[in-house]
Amino acid sequence: MLGGVREVETTALEALTLLDSKPYFFLFSDIDTREPSVLLSVLKFYRYNRLSCYFYNTNSGYHVMSPCLLTFRKWCFLTERLRNLIPNYRFDALRVTRRLDMNVINYAYFNHKKFKESRTLHNYMQNRFKILDEVIPTKPRDSELSFIKYHQLTFH
Repeated sequence: MLGGVREVETTALEALTLLDSKPYFFLFSDIDTREPSVLLSVLKFYRYNRLSCYFYNTNSGYHVMSPCLLTFRKWCFLTERLRNLIPNYRFDALRVTRRLDMNVINYAYFNHKKFKESRTLHNYMQNRFKILDEVIPTKPRDSELSFIKYHQLTFH
């Protein structure tokens, strides 16, 4: 450790998941601003596209992740649209390592029987975090989650 800087191991959930050996994708949004209007516009995007989602604060903004199982084509279409809302949009993995700013997270139920959802992702989130809102899975299916681990520096 060097004066106020330390290295921590971080775990991130990848957007790719498998259901019955077929690839599906989760839609993620990494918002690097604390501006509430940006979060609101992204949540409206998820609602418009009928994608339920978890959302929570991060050190520099917000993360939004949907448990909906999207085909590659649909995922590509939606990630391209999100690039217009979120500058420097990243979509391949989201940090799920719990930090002090992640004591509780929110859930928005927007998927009104349109998409299948990953029961595995719902279970993971409910076991790991305190969810403020009622979680109502739509057409729940077990899928294989994929995680990556990496090291990053934090300042304290």
